[in-house]
Amino acid sequence: MGILLTLLGFLFIMAPVIIVVAIVTAIIKRKNTDENPKVFFEETMRAIYIYIVLICALCAIIYGAISTFNYGLDVILPEEEYNQTESSIERDRNNNIVDLANSISILIIAIPVFAYHSNLAKKTEKTSNKESSENKKIEILETKSEDNSKNNVE
Repeated sequence: MGILLTLLGFLFIMAPVIIVVAIVTAIIKRKNTDENPKVFFEETMRAIYIYIVLICALCAIIYGAISTFNYGLDVILPEEEYNQTESSIERDRNNNIVDLANSISILIIAIPVFAYHSNLAKKTEKTSNKESSENKKIEILETKSEDNSKNNVE
């Protein structure tokens, strides 16, 4: 349980740093001066949303995996203490089973959310790379056609 609390404390402290890094990463990846400012803003906000959801889902997966392992061990190998009655042993076992079910449900929810947003981030990155490469090709063609027209005039 101590490891879990340490991890949660670390994530709580690091959450603002992680969010700022996600925002800066999204802005740097989206930086394109040729775009319409409104489109740039919308795409940047979308990227920031995706990265923040990915970070939250990853934290939930880590928490769920550690909790599942911890409570699974408690269910399989319960800690027996002295002066513990039979009813308290059964109550602890039931609580561990409920906690195990909760941690498994976190994993069941967090893994698909992470997978979906990861694919969404990949698709967004592919389309932005494709658009930027198409814009570069158009610029090269326009430059070549301008050079050809200047050569024809001379």
